[in-house]
Amino acid sequence: MSISMLLRAIVSLHFVLVAYTSAWAQESTALSVHRLCSQGSVGEKLHLRYWYPEVSNGLPEPVCLISAPEFSREAFRSVQIEANQTPSGATVVIEYDQSAKPLIEKMSRENVRKPIAIVVANKILSMPMVTQPYSDTKLFIATPSRSDAERIVAVLKGNSKRAGGQ
Repeated sequence: MSISMLLRAIVSLHFVLVAYTSAWAQESTALSVHRLCSQGSVGEKLHLRYWYPEVSNGLPEPVCLISAPEFSREAFRSVQIEANQTPSGATVVIEYDQSAKPLIEKMSRENVRKPIAIVVANKILSMPMVTQPYSDTKLFIATPSRSDAERIVAVLKGNSKRAGGQ
């Protein structure tokens, strides 16, 4: 085998691996909601990093989460950005169809006074405390800046082509 043929084979293999890993990365962009690990937590654990430092709530990285999501991979109708009351912040609003409403109700009811982690692409986007159960078809992700909100929307819209969202 000549060096030229060997180099072509290596380059071809590189392109195949890049295409495969890019496709895999796109598959991992679904949104999920997880409970944080605590003393006495049972089940498989997941250790993830933050999307940006302001998410931390004082918890060091990586953050321990229960692997089984409380809410996950539901096709969404729309995703948009709403301005916050703060000048720089923004909120990502993800709207689901009516079939997601009982799942959102159950997730919020079972996690009152507990922090949860909203995860996309294996990064923690937000760690809100659920203050009360709610009945809605929407999830809200508060971000410290509009640019962070725009990146989240871009990731979710890339995922929405497969998941049925817009």
